[in-house]
Order: sequence, then structure tokens, then C-alpha cells
Amino acid sequence: MTFEELQAMARKSRRAGNTLAKRTDQTWSPSDLTSALCADVTFVEYLVKAGTEADSPALATALADVLWSLANLADELNVDLTAAFAERHAEVLLEIKKALTALDAGEYLT
Repeated sequence: MTFEELQAMARKSRRAGNTLAKRTDQTWSPSDLTSALCADVTFVEYLVKAGTEADSPALATALADVLWSLANLADELNVDLTAAFAERHAEVLLEIKKALTALDAGEYLT
């Protein structure tokens, strides 16, 4: 499954959630979505620090919640995460390559 497909799934469930939110006068602003993402990441941190097994359904669900929150926040802010990730990935690889070259030349400072 591609990230675009995951984002489309998150968008679909968010639309349903928005319908519910309108009926209950509870809307989700970008700030609310950011708070939800932070809460989801914090819960993953808690599970990992508590020693939750990697194959735990609770950990898988918590990580899926992080992805869902991230996909919805990016969608709300009109950020193309696929393109942004690809660009950042290329930058990180270049930074690592430069660090390795410096290390090989004895110039790497820690």
C-alpha cells in the first residue's frame, strides 16, 4: 500500500468524523490535529518505554494512530508528504555521505 492510499483512507474516515463533528459542534482545527498527533506519539513512547513487545497489537494500533494523525494533518495543511519525504530522504542521505567522507578523511568532529 502506498502512502497516497493510506492518506486516502485517512481522509475518508476523517470526512465521516467531520460529519459527526458538525452534528455535535466539535470541529478539528489544524491545532487540534497537531495535538492529537503529539498525544499519539506520546502514547507510543509510553508503550516502548514500558517494554511493550514489538509484535504487540497495542503497539501496532498506537503506531497506526500516529500515521492516521500525520496523514490527516498533512491533508488539512495541503502538504504532499510523499514529495516532502522523498526530498528530505535525499537530503539526509547527502548529509550522511558528507559525514562519511569527512570521517574517512579524518575530519569528522563529534
